[in-house]
Amino acid sequence: MPRLVVITHEFDAFASRPAPGQPATGIYLLFDVLEALESMGYETFVSAGLDPPEGDVALMHVDCTRIPQPYLDLSERFALTLNAGTADISKRRVSRILVSPGDGWRGPVIVKSDINCGGEPELRLNAHARAAGRPEPFPGLGAPAPYAVLDGVDAVPDHVWADETLVVERFLPELDPDGFVLRTWVFAGTRERCTRHVSSERIVKAAGMVSRSPAEVPDAIRAERERLGFDYGKFDFVIHDGMPILLDANRTPGASPTLRDYLKANAGNLATGLDEHIRARLGSARTAHTPLTTTSFNEIEHCVDSGASSGDNRTGVRNVQTFAAATADNPEFKMSDTSSQKLIIPALGGLYAGGTPLFEAVLRAVVGLWMVPHGAQKLFGMFGGGGISGTAGFFAQIGLEPAMLMAVLAGGTEFFGGILLAIGLLTRPAAVAVCILLLVAIFSVHIGNGFFMQTGGFEYASLWFFAALYFVFRGGNRYSVDAKLGRAF
Repeated sequence: MPRLVVITHEFDAFASRPAPGQPATGIYLLFDVLEALESMGYETFVSAGLDPPEGDVALMHVDCTRIPQPYLDLSERFALTLNAGTADISKRRVSRILVSPGDGWRGPVIVKSDINCGGEPELRLNAHARAAGRPEPFPGLGAPAPYAVLDGVDAVPDHVWADETLVVERFLPELDPDGFVLRTWVFAGTRERCTRHVSSERIVKAAGMVSRSPAEVPDAIRAERERLGFDYGKFDFVIHDGMPILLDANRTPGASPTLRDYLKANAGNLATGLDEHIRARLGSARTAHTPLTTTSFNEIEHCVDSGASSGDNRTGVRNVQTFAAATADNPEFKMSDTSSQKLIIPALGGLYAGGTPLFEAVLRAVVGLWMVPHGAQKLFGMFGGGGISGTAGFFAQIGLEPAMLMAVLAGGTEFFGGILLAIGLLTRPAAVAVCILLLVAIFSVHIGNGFFMQTGGFEYASLWFFAALYFVFRGGNRYSVDAKLGRAF
């Protein structure tokens, strides 16, 4: 069985992770992800300090801006360490919009702490150390100061420029008719969720939230993930004048207690993303470690965001009703994942998770390929069909005009649309075309003949319609040409 070791600081709150089956009380989204991984067959261990157990894979989850070198050195003990490249996520490393005196910037600026969350994680670790009678691991830190937006460089006090704990950035807000925008991108390996938050406050916080909606991740932000070495985490960014701007990077995203149950239900997607990522990384490294168990190989899906603050990576979403209203009609939030459910027979979890994406691909191929012979009948007269002329004649008889055009559209949709759906290329447009065709067939040919297919009723065509409709919402999964191309509607 694969062994995943989570490396944390010796005074990190992760040390208080609850026992299996007990409710999580910590702030970290990874709590629920680990539970989902365990249901998939992983052995997980949380190591608080510098003496981790042996394992196949490690995840660096040290909750501070700059990871102390002794913790980074632990990576050498494992074949693969996730987030090993995230040693420094300070604003000075992450930001590309820093301002300095005399650089010519004439717009508004924002003064921030160089340390994530104003140094709150470090202050918390210091408090734990003092309580244990140990030296503070991050001495000299003061209370976090609130962010300040100023009219320009000239308005920045001299002491700010001299303070190494502070940075000055260009203030480049993303504007919306209802206020200001912040985009949060939560990712775990191959799985992700990006959300666009609109707030009445120019420094976006959960308290001023107006609305939320799904959003796309620009290629430039994905490139930042590669630059900063993230396998798992959360980014905050905006789009100002068409330019994506990364504001914050967090390797230990939090989970609001008010959304605990909701996040737990979706943690299986994140767990699957990590599993896929681990398998790919270990395979590329040609390691000889224990093979990983069979789990889900679904395509990249969206996951829930864990926070909405440009200055506080742990704030989370505090208003459950607002969040639910914003996502109620979003099918991406309705995806089920058996790995996050309590199965009556837990041993079947791996079978379900591993078999689902393959079965989806088989079902998609059947729905598409079974259309192709019907299209060949209409277009080419194959399999006893009447060809274009015969099909057009039939359509004219039942009142479908212009008959010739309808014959070409019907035959083309069945033949070419069926092939596209089967291979998963332009999956959603192909599925939409097939659905439209079947609806026309149902209401123009079959509806008058009752329900049963034996009498020419709509039973068969409607079943086919709903099978195709599933892929309108689902799209192509990992086993599709769309997934290989990395693009989908």
